[in-house]
Order: sequence, then C-alpha cells, then structure tokens
Amino acid sequence: MTSFYYEQKVTPVIILDEIQMASNDVLEDLRMIFNFNMDSQNPYILILAGQPHIRNKLALNINSALRQGITIKYVLHG
Repeated sequence: MTSFYYEQKVTPVIILDEIQMASNDVLEDLRMIFNFNMDSQNPYILILAGQPHIRNKLALNINSALRQGITIKYVLHG
C-alpha cells in the first residue's frame, strides 16, 4: 500500500463501512496497521463509516489511541 504513495505518487483511499460492528480488538489492529509515518506524511486516507453508536465505541478508553489519530469527524444528520 505504501508503494502507491511513495513510488507512484498515488494516495490510496480505504473505506471501512459498518465499522460500528467491529470489535475493540479489530479497532486496535486497525490502529496498529495504519500507524506509520503519521507525523510527517499521510500515505493513505482511511475512512471509518458507520452508525452513530460508533462514537460510543470510540469514546471507550481502550480505543483512545485510535480516537486520537482521527483528524476529521463528520456526522450526517437525516
């Protein structure tokens, strides 16, 4: 995935829908997988999409590191 960014100058966009159904272990795995060179560059765009109660799951202390890595939060109102 990083070769797209560094070698081909393409920024991959990864969209994970229904993320509220993911376990806390899966969310921690996502944090670890996508946690590299975050201070200087963003070699990808990760979009977590789901129902409103994902905010409750992200508010848990166990998910605080992932929550801190989220730069933009957007809520659509029906």
